[in-house]
Amino acid sequence: MTGHDGAGELRRLAHAVADLVVEHHLGLAASSPGSRATPEDLAGLDEPAPETPTPADAVLAQVTDQVLPYLLKADHPRSFAGVPSPADPVAAIADALATGLNLTTVNWSLAAGPSQVELLTARWLATALGMPAGSGGVFTSGGSTANLTAIAVARARLGAPAHDQVPTVYHGDQAHPGVGRALRVLGFTSGQIRVLPSDDDRLDPDTVRAAVTADRAAGRRPLVLIATAGTTNTGTVDPLAELARLCREERLWFHVDGAFGAAAALGTRGHTLLHGLSEADSITVDPHKWLFQPVGLGCLLLREPDALAATFHLRSDYLAAMHGREQSRDLGTSGIEFTRPCRAFRLWFTIKVRGLGALRQAVDHGLALARHLAARVRGRAEFELLTGPRLAVVCFTHRAAGNDAQAHQRISDLLLNPPRGFLLLPTRVRGRPCFRACTINPRTTEQDIDTLLDRIDELATATPPREPTGKARET
Repeated sequence: MTGHDGAGELRRLAHAVADLVVEHHLGLAASSPGSRATPEDLAGLDEPAPETPTPADAVLAQVTDQVLPYLLKADHPRSFAGVPSPADPVAAIADALATGLNLTTVNWSLAAGPSQVELLTARWLATALGMPAGSGGVFTSGGSTANLTAIAVARARLGAPAHDQVPTVYHGDQAHPGVGRALRVLGFTSGQIRVLPSDDDRLDPDTVRAAVTADRAAGRRPLVLIATAGTTNTGTVDPLAELARLCREERLWFHVDGAFGAAAALGTRGHTLLHGLSEADSITVDPHKWLFQPVGLGCLLLREPDALAATFHLRSDYLAAMHGREQSRDLGTSGIEFTRPCRAFRLWFTIKVRGLGALRQAVDHGLALARHLAARVRGRAEFELLTGPRLAVVCFTHRAAGNDAQAHQRISDLLLNPPRGFLLLPTRVRGRPCFRACTINPRTTEQDIDTLLDRIDELATATPPREPTGKARET
């Protein structure tokens, strides 16, 4: 804090941290996906804030002994839960560099280099997803903030409705919960939000059109349609091309929440699955998911990126000296954050070092793994395929587990056990309990998939352990 740290000590600590990061990435396949913990397991961290210094070596040892053992590794090749974040080690190192240099992108005049990296990377990403020339955007902390930003821009861009009209937003019942939260934060009431039923998890254009027609007849102002490219539960993609056409006809802003699935458009097969994505007015994509970046990197892409500054521009005497005439270059006035880090540096660095082709191959690998898993499930009589592959998500069950949610949870818990653990969580599809696997990790192999199914079969057909009784029962 005072700048008196010895150069030798800082270098030694930096090397120790770098070694820890590298060892983590190199040793993932041979390690466990992690373990769950109880508050008692972490009691050693519960201490008053120290008033006096603690040697950095001791703090780092506490991290490795008391923090890192108690987590479930989202980047592990045998982790299929949620939407994993299998960060590329190059991206992690680049992120450390950006943080270590305290790179910011408040505005162009103070940080032209980092700002240009963000603007350029957003254009790269928009082009890779098929958006028209001139598209760009802003990087955020994640998909929830990107969706919120998109809705705010849409509302500002379309203008205030007549005083007697109620602005109305539409999304499907399989939309991510963060969409509803963003709408509430922006002040939309339940009466202004139409949650429409899905047909096999897909938003039906006829259902949308009927709702819009009814609302217009009632004097409402249909404003925004939010579609999903890759639902979290089943990986389903809404019929984007049809919905885009509907929005043009009905004069709605068309936003696609592709936080999970939009990146699939980089792949040869995924581009076809996401037909119509490029017709959106705005797209949310999370590079910290299927673009293999450390957690904390979302992105909002727009056909008209200047709409960001038009929506969020700040005016004050103090800030006037910091901003140039081209407000679209000032990222601090292009979203809800003012002071902001150079988030895109890690993605820019990854694309430069790896090449966009490597990312395309990694995306294709995830899609191929999902097809492999679905084929293996279909080929084994003891399993039943419920949905998929849809993008990189497959939902299936073991017939011995049947419709018993507790049996699925028990198998999920036991799968974590060493020596070769797996992280696979249960869900429900059309009311039926099942397993859900997301296969986007480029380190995952077909052998991992095959071994996962073998292990599920062993656990499903084994006699469940008897529950302890009386005082001996554990909680």
